[in-house]
Amino acid sequence: GMSTYITAREAAFPNDLITKSLSIRVEAAEASVAEDKTHILNSIVGRPTKKINAEPPTTHEKYEELNNSLRGTFGCSIASLQSAAKEPSEEGWKKMIMALSVGKVRGGMKFDFKSGGSWDGLTATRATQLVAHLPLTID
Repeated sequence: GMSTYITAREAAFPNDLITKSLSIRVEAAEASVAEDKTHILNSIVGRPTKKINAEPPTTHEKYEELNNSLRGTFGCSIASLQSAAKEPSEEGWKKMIMALSVGKVRGGMKFDFKSGGSWDGLTATRATQLVAHLPLTID
């Protein structure tokens, strides 16, 4: 079905970029033009146009909301989760399931744990962690 197609497409995405995305912080990002960064950060926090050139806050709840949304986009990808589950690093796996937990899934997620499938090798501990970190927004 469609979810199989999406998972196959996402599997081709470079894993190192996915791993980097889990640490994204829009407030620390760089822009080629300093004024652009100021405008972008002020837009994110909802400053009116007349204050778009003001020094943006260094921290803000809107930054964290956007950071979590971006992380969650990758964390809710079945292909990303499968890739992280196969990594021996606990750190990478934990970052991925934390990203999953803050994700906003519209609809459902389908997991097929049959023997010989793409989740082969998933330990009982990691399976329990995966279930515990499913976002509350899934159907």
